[in-house]
Amino acid sequence: MVQIENNISEEWKNPPEGYNDDNEEESDFETTRFGMDAVDRLISSVGETEMLPLLWATVQRMLNHQDWRYKYAAVMALSQIGEYVEEAENIKPIVQILCSLMGDANPMIRYACCHAFGQISDDMQPEFQEKYGMDVYAKLVVALQDPVNRVISHAGAALTNFLEGMTYDQVMPTMDKLVELLLHLCSNGISVVKESAMSSLASLAELAESQFIKYYEPCVKIIFDIFEKYTTKEYKQLKGQSIETLTMIASAVGKDIFRPIAPKLIQYLIVLQSSQLEQVDPQKTYVLIGWQRLCLVLGQEIVTYLPAILPSLFQLVQNVIDTHIKLNSFDIDKPDEADEIAKESINTYETEEAEIAISMLNVFVEELKELYFPYAEQTATILMPIIQKHSNEEIKKEACRCLPNLVHAVKLVNPEASFNLAKKFIEILIEASEKEFETDVVIDEIESLKEIIVKLDARFLNSQELSAFSERIIKLLMTSDERKQTNTKMKQDEELEPEENELIDDEIKIEEEAQVAISELMGALFKTHKEMTMNLVEYIINSVLPKVFELSDNMNKFGLFLIDDMVEYLGYELLKVRWNDFLIPLLKYSIDKNVVVRQAACYGVGIYAQNTPA
Repeated sequence: MVQIENNISEEWKNPPEGYNDDNEEESDFETTRFGMDAVDRLISSVGETEMLPLLWATVQRMLNHQDWRYKYAAVMALSQIGEYVEEAENIKPIVQILCSLMGDANPMIRYACCHAFGQISDDMQPEFQEKYGMDVYAKLVVALQDPVNRVISHAGAALTNFLEGMTYDQVMPTMDKLVELLLHLCSNGISVVKESAMSSLASLAELAESQFIKYYEPCVKIIFDIFEKYTTKEYKQLKGQSIETLTMIASAVGKDIFRPIAPKLIQYLIVLQSSQLEQVDPQKTYVLIGWQRLCLVLGQEIVTYLPAILPSLFQLVQNVIDTHIKLNSFDIDKPDEADEIAKESINTYETEEAEIAISMLNVFVEELKELYFPYAEQTATILMPIIQKHSNEEIKKEACRCLPNLVHAVKLVNPEASFNLAKKFIEILIEASEKEFETDVVIDEIESLKEIIVKLDARFLNSQELSAFSERIIKLLMTSDERKQTNTKMKQDEELEPEENELIDDEIKIEEEAQVAISELMGALFKTHKEMTMNLVEYIINSVLPKVFELSDNMNKFGLFLIDDMVEYLGYELLKVRWNDFLIPLLKYSIDKNVVVRQAACYGVGIYAQNTPA
């Protein structure tokens, strides 16, 4: 074993200061990574029932091999299993093997065990922690005192995942010693050890909440020491991790405890985002999420700092979004393989950043409400092109969610301005939904339209505007129905493989979900515009309701939602000619086997009774 250990590079055992474990490229790991990916694909494709027994037999043989590389590969293969095993009881033999190998003389085996525990903890939480909590927890805490830095670092990363599935009561008896150990690592470890220790502290704070107050002051001192001492490029990840830890501690201990140091942290973040961030910079994401947490902790108290925070923050968000749009404008007809690989790598990073950036703005708007009014126009200017231009669907969805809150913030200060802003947003959203190919994005755009109308809760469209809007909503409904009918016909007319059948069923279901979202949008119009919607009502009664019932649970729900909203918001006087007709489906589906359908029908019966004249 001594001879085998000597084949492991000293750099692996003790990486240089400033080393980031996420960027490792040693050839020692490349073959194992390929094998892990292959195992994952085989289990996904062939199925766990067939593959897991074969994998287990192979792993057992490899664990008995004299060469440490076989044992290492076997343990890494075991890390892939948690995703595919439903019952925590079934991995008991694996847990026993990993626990026994945590004391192996070879640091790469100990490292692999930490990796496996971290991965399984994430895949099977909280059942894994409930079943094996204290045994695994004890092993990971011991590994934090390993003589090899890379093992310590990976033990901290595994502990972070593991704590996310633990309860405070489980950790509480050993909390003092664990925090003391982690603070020691934060102060004395190399950067890769500091990073993982910081991450574990953040998870502990999230777990302990207000009980973390007793550790607050030493944590704050160490983190600000890191901000001041570690200023060069190789420590970007460490500084970002420190931002996350401090803002999570702030969330745990609350505003009153955190308030005295808030100005110092805010000033640090302002300087960082204004002048020290590069285009690809791990700190960027931590800064954006950090602002979210600070806004949620401080609430409206953060308004004092907005003039200093928002100018450079807007520029940061704009840069993130512009970079993402640029990366998506490659010539897809003439792809260069190297460019495409680079684009995919950067694009994933930039996409996540863009989502986080927009989510952060939405938190500010939603939390600050009317106090955000001075910044609403600039925020709208940033968000509208995202919805108008072809971009990543998750980024579009995030932008859609922000628009109703912006309208509400403006309404609280200037109702007339909010009407104009809402009309602008409605035009952008309806146009985007007409051009969109992905139905799940259309659903988000429709829900955003509905939320804008709900937030305004006022009659803000004139007759001509409402008529044009209603026609476009009807067109969306018809387009969705055409896609649904095409899929239904394909399923009836062609011999399809089971996987193809399942895919078509999913597409039909999502179209029905889009139609339910459209029904809720129509309901919002009924509520706010009353008699002005009667042309839309006539179309629904004559052309929609006769076709929707008995097709599926979703379509029954769609029809009932429309009836419920018409009965509730328009009432007997506007609908008296059709009033008795509405009761028939409401009574029929009030005893339906599907609970959602039943609930919609029963609610409708109650509203119908309430609104029917004596």
